[in-house]
Parts: sequence; structure tokens; C-alpha cells
Amino acid sequence: MALANELGLTSKVVSERHYIASQTNLTAGQAAKYISKSVNRKISAKNVRSLYKIFFRCEMEWHHSGFYKGETGQTMGRTYFISPDETQNIIDNFDTIYPVLEEQDKKANQNVYAFYWMWENQGSKRRPHWGKVLKTYEGKRSCLPKNSTICDRKTYDSAKKAEGRIYTGWSEPDISEFKSDSV
Repeated sequence: MALANELGLTSKVVSERHYIASQTNLTAGQAAKYISKSVNRKISAKNVRSLYKIFFRCEMEWHHSGFYKGETGQTMGRTYFISPDETQNIIDNFDTIYPVLEEQDKKANQNVYAFYWMWENQGSKRRPHWGKVLKTYEGKRSCLPKNSTICDRKTYDSAKKAEGRIYTGWSEPDISEFKSDSV
């Protein structure tokens, strides 16, 4: 993959494919401005990505867009692209797509109760003994940790009492353990 600045196409450090896509397609931010004007509703670039995924059932095209200072040093960014025809399809079908997006946002922001496990070292550094430790979570669905099992409040309270329990080998916390109050 060649960088566009090495080929003399631009002074910006972007990939050659990014440069080619930028000549014919809109970025997600540009599409968001265009869609916002067309439907008289504020739409963000992140919303454009979600609307695209709902309507076309796939992810948007993206290309590397240069370097930025990340947590682990310099990282390559992403720019998402959408064709003008695809943008017009989203505008034409906006009234059917947007309620689905609102429903997804509502579901992502609702509070849930869950339990999950994390690997932790129960031994020392010289003689590690790894095990799965039971943890609980109460908060938004969008921030749910991996390996989570969503449950009702009563099951959550039962799991909360057993928080810190260690599972070894192939065993993992199961919802049936906490359904009955045998903890």
C-alpha cells in the first residue's frame, strides 16, 4: 500500500486508496451535513454509519486517513466513505430507517443487570494459577463487558452475593447457579 504523499498526489499522509475514494465519494461527515440539510434533522457522522448499516446491511467503506496521537503512540485513523447514490438512497428511505436507529439507541441506553467473568492470577508471578473470577455489572447496555450474561434483578442480587467466586478449568458462571437462592 503506497501513501498518497509519496506518490505526489497530496501533501497529507493518507493511503493511495483513501485519496482515490476522496475524489469520487463523500466522507461520513460530509454526508451527515448533506443528509441533515435534506431531512431538516441533525445527523452526525456516527449516525450516518449506523443508517448505512441498517439500510445496506454491511459496514461502510473506510480507508486509513493519517496518523494521530493515540493511547499507545501514533495510530492510523479511519475515514468512512459513502457514494452520492448511497447517500440519496438513505435520504429517500430516511422515514423508514431512522425509527430503527432510534430504537437501537434506546435499547443501547437502557440499564441492564449482568454478571460475567474475568481471568485473574490467583497465584504468584513465579507460580501463576489462573482462574475465572465472577464479576457483576449494572449500567448501560452499550457498555456491557464481554462474556456478560444479562439477567433480572433477583438473579443479579444472587450473583452479587457470590461476586469474587473463582472458577477453574472449563467451568464458567452459569445463570442456573443464581436462579435459585442456593448461593
